[in-house]
Amino acid sequence: MLRDYSDITDQLGEPEWWDDNGTPRYCAFRPYVATIYDKYVALVEIECHGCDRAFRVSVGQPAGRLFDEWRPTELPTTESTNRFHYGDPPRHSNCVGETMNCWTLRILEFWERDDNAGLSADPWRRRPDLEFVYGPGVT
Repeated sequence: MLRDYSDITDQLGEPEWWDDNGTPRYCAFRPYVATIYDKYVALVEIECHGCDRAFRVSVGQPAGRLFDEWRPTELPTTESTNRFHYGDPPRHSNCVGETMNCWTLRILEFWERDDNAGLSADPWRRRPDLEFVYGPGVT
């Protein structure tokens, strides 16, 4: 379950999107606002299991992970929502769904950081090939 930010949302209303900590964001989505260290970031539409409310959230992933050996991050596919999954939805109205997982509905925007971009260049490149709606029954 994520932190409660009702003190903010009660004052400012519904946010544009929520970051991966469940923090409400009131600016347009931009990858550099959503993450500092991640190689990939997606703006994802999710749905609460409890009340079916939809949220726009950011999900970031590093270039890879070191387990027993280095493994690159698996990019999203239309066959599985396991990659770039959000987890519990943002806190909202004391809904029982705040303690449940969420449904991943679609990837609205997908961005990749170019590690070789110069200091004055924008390192983020949008990847429309990784933006799609998940069909019924995809988990």
